[in-house]
Amino acid sequence: MLRKYLQQYDDKGIELSHCSFRIVALGPLWEESTDHEEHRRIRDKIAGLEFGFEKSMRESGYEVLNIVRSSNTEDKPLLQEIVAKLSHEFPLLKMRRAHANEDGCE
Repeated sequence: MLRKYLQQYDDKGIELSHCSFRIVALGPLWEESTDHEEHRRIRDKIAGLEFGFEKSMRESGYEVLNIVRSSNTEDKPLLQEIVAKLSHEFPLLKMRRAHANEDGCE
């Protein structure tokens, strides 16, 4: 499935046969809900967090293949917690956080 997804990026010069992958995951952030409305609310929150995390990755200097589109506003305190937890996997995120903290931001 990953190979099929990445084939859409052939025009970016990605040679899948020369790539290796490491999957990084965090979660679950919330319990699974059987209530449809609650499920949609959680799904929309996650979309906002994915949008914010992608933005953080790009601003840190990572080339991100996937473009996340969401009209939902990310939960900034939770996004900061997620970035902190994942920054050991993505060193440029850690550097960005350190510079932001020096400037009194975030």
